[in-house]
Parts: sequence; C-alpha cells; structure tokens
Amino acid sequence: MNRTADHNLLIAGHRIAVDAPCFIVAEIGINHNGDVDLARRLVDAALDAGADAVKFQKRTLSETYRADIVENPLRAEQAVQYLVPLLTEFELSDTDFCAVRAHCADRGIPFLATPWDIASLEFLERLDVAAYKIGSPDLTNFPLIDRVIAVCRPMIVSTGMASEDEIRRTVAHLDARHADYALLHCVSSYPAAPDEINLRFMSVLREWSGREVGYSGHELGTGISLAAVAMGARILERHITLDTSARGPDHKASLLPAEFAEQVRGIRELETALGTPRRWMTRGELLNRRLLAKSLVAACDIAAGTVIDATMVAAKSPGLGLSPQYAGNLVGRLSTRAMKRDDAFEARDIRDEVAATRDATAVEVGAPWGVIARFTDLAALERRFMPLGMRFAEIHLSDRDLDAGAGAFDGAHRAFGLV
Repeated sequence: MNRTADHNLLIAGHRIAVDAPCFIVAEIGINHNGDVDLARRLVDAALDAGADAVKFQKRTLSETYRADIVENPLRAEQAVQYLVPLLTEFELSDTDFCAVRAHCADRGIPFLATPWDIASLEFLERLDVAAYKIGSPDLTNFPLIDRVIAVCRPMIVSTGMASEDEIRRTVAHLDARHADYALLHCVSSYPAAPDEINLRFMSVLREWSGREVGYSGHELGTGISLAAVAMGARILERHITLDTSARGPDHKASLLPAEFAEQVRGIRELETALGTPRRWMTRGELLNRRLLAKSLVAACDIAAGTVIDATMVAAKSPGLGLSPQYAGNLVGRLSTRAMKRDDAFEARDIRDEVAATRDATAVEVGAPWGVIARFTDLAALERRFMPLGMRFAEIHLSDRDLDAGAGAFDGAHRAFGLV
C-alpha cells in the first residue's frame, strides 16, 4: 500500500508525517509507583527534557485479570505472582488520575494514556485524552480496539509480542473500520537486548499499513532509539523514571531525565542532519571550492591559433576557471587567444561556450549567496560563478591591491553591473 497524506495522524497539533519532526512520547506508565506527587514530578521532568507528550497507563484490575488471580495471585504463574500485587499497589486512584491530568494541562503538555480494559477507557474518556495507545498485549484485543475506534481519537498501536499474522489481521481490522492509527515497532522485553530489536521490521510495518510508523523502545541507552528515528520512526516512545533501581517492572528499562533530554537533543540534531534528498553546496564548501577545487590552465605558453593538445592543458587550483570536466572539449581546438603558462581557460575558450554555461548546474544553498574575493578576481568570478547563481561578492582589500590601480577596481565594479 502507498502512503498518503490522508493517513497522517494528528495528535494534539503534532503531525505524524515523514516531513514533520519525530513525535517523542515520555512513557511514565506506572513508574509513579502509585504516588501522585511522583507522577507530577515525572511530568515536569519529561517536559523539561523536551518530550512532546507524556503517557500513562490505566487498569481496572478486575477487568484486566481474572477474578481468581486478582484475589489470589499465587494461583497464577510466577511472573503474574510478582506483577499483580505491584499493579494493585501502584495504580493511581481515579482522583489522582484527574489531578495528574490537570497538572499536564497546567504545564501545557499533551496527555496520552493506555487503557488496559474497557472500564479504564470509559474513565479516561472523561479526561480528554489526546490519543490512546493500544499496548502490545492488546494488539489482538478487537473488543477493546473497537471501543477505542468508536470514540474517534487517534490510536497508536504497539506490535510487541505479536506474530506477523496477528499484526496483519489487526491492520486489516483497523483499515476496514477506517481507524485513525499508527503502528509502533516494539520488542516487549525489559530491557530488550540489541540483537532482539530488529529495527528493519519497521519498513515492513510501513508497507503493510501504508502509514508512518514509530518505535517503542525498552533497550538500555539512547543509541538504538536514535537509529530508529534515522530509519524513519516518526513516533518514539521511551520510558522515563527518576530512579532506575526503584521497585516496579519498567524502571530498569527506563531513561533518567538527563538521558531522556540527551536523547531528545540527539534526535533533533539528527533530524537537522538528515535534511532532504537534494544536494547543494554549503557556504563553507563554496569558499573551500574556490580555494581547493581545480580549474583548467595552460600548461605552457600558448599562441593564438595553436591547436591545443593534452600536453598543453593542466588542472590547478584555485577553481576560478573552466572546470576540468571540460578538458576533452579543449583538446583539438584552436586557441582563440594567446595565453601564458597557468592562465586559466574559460568557457569562451571552447567553441560551444553556450553549452558549457547551460550545462553548469545552479548551486542552491537555500538563500542568495556570494563569495569572498579580491577585486582583481571579480571578472573571473563573474564568468565562473554567476551562471551557477552567485549574486554578490564581499571584497577584501590589502595594501598590495593598490598596485592594481583604480582601473582594476572600476572594471570589477562594472562586472557586477554596479554604478
């Protein structure tokens, strides 16, 4: 399926698109450990670190787990015996959730949430959630997904712990219901080992869904997340904590506020460096090009009317004359003028001068550009660089330039059509 602009999510004013900044979500989850003040501090830390949104998780345990397990977790397998008591202890009350939501509104950061069950979704709907996350365990939970679709809010769907067939069935289900969603690549291990992460699968998710995709990371450090953004993730979700040694299932796979801020800075720098699929020379390159690039020059004195052969042509810096790419155009032609050794050849020295100018590709730097030069070079600069887009020159003078006299300055002045 081809991606289209119609499939771009809009979350709290943030456009999820290939030409928009990555949407960075600080996953607080249950790292507040049931403490509403800690939850507020985590919101503040995420905002200070540069996150675009924060996300919490909401469970109604009697709806998420079977009643016999909630009543006696020891009846379940060992992992559930560990997790359910923690979830019971760490769940924020409805009043606390409302307080945290109000704090997010006061701080001006979008509030996202993962409903783990329909009862939690119904509660969250009273809080004006900017977007819902479908956690990896619920990728196959069509009853919950259908209820989220019905409330007409953007949906971020995580694909951890799912098979390819399950993902494709869910994508087909979402598309059939015209859901407003994006997929997240995810490996649901805490922490996830680098050799398990398989970032290249993001391109498969993009192909299957026809939409921009994201990455939900549980690895240690920030390098893999930056790689995910470089590979096209338009949403990045990472856990944040104030203490990686705290009790709870997610702290060890979370970033401290300073690490989260470092990640955000790295992503924004990376996005700037990625640029666009076009090539232009920077201002620094233009200056270095003049200094270091080669021009075709006479390898010896050449009389007017001489047939030029390869031994009469050399390539030397600076790059003010005819490009060495036109060396073949010179050989076999009659010299149109007398030249001294190291005089630069110019476009006029080849018969098809118009073609040489036409073939030169304009240099685009996103703004009008010029070069720094001595005024005695301006005539050559005009011939060499004005066809490429140069529109001004900054003149640097020294006492030695006085030897050229006012006439040389006047000639340079007129070269640019100045009065």
